[in-house]
Amino acid sequence: MNMDHIFSDLRPIVRSVPAVQRKTFKVIESVRRQQNSQGEHSHHENDHLENKSFSRVQTIALHFAEGASTTAKQIDRFLKQWGKSLLPAKGYLVLVDQTCKLVQFAGNRIVWQPTGYPGPSYLVLIGIDLDRDRVNHEWAKIVSYST
Repeated sequence: MNMDHIFSDLRPIVRSVPAVQRKTFKVIESVRRQQNSQGEHSHHENDHLENKSFSRVQTIALHFAEGASTTAKQIDRFLKQWGKSLLPAKGYLVLVDQTCKLVQFAGNRIVWQPTGYPGPSYLVLIGIDLDRDRVNHEWAKIVSYST
């Protein structure tokens, strides 16, 4: 069946992307002037300002080394300790009892589901102003290695 007549009048929707507001550049210039007047930063350090992300949202992927394990209770405590800074989290984890579970965290609620996921264990956190070093340190504390 020839369907050319059905699709012949369709045209792509063209949406314009709003231009970057001049305020953004004014803020960057203001910060540069302030840093230069305070003499705190060299010229080279100021060059990095335009490449720096001002986003406070971060994604942190946490992995298990082979043979590592933890409990659902430890993961629950780990996720809840970040409070409102942690938005969603999701991952596949092999627990101490050797079962693989899908864990999903959102709105301070944690859901565990059995899964047949065959890959390596991992957990991804998305949050606001999370301290990556502290998250990694706390993660290392709850992951144990079986020998």
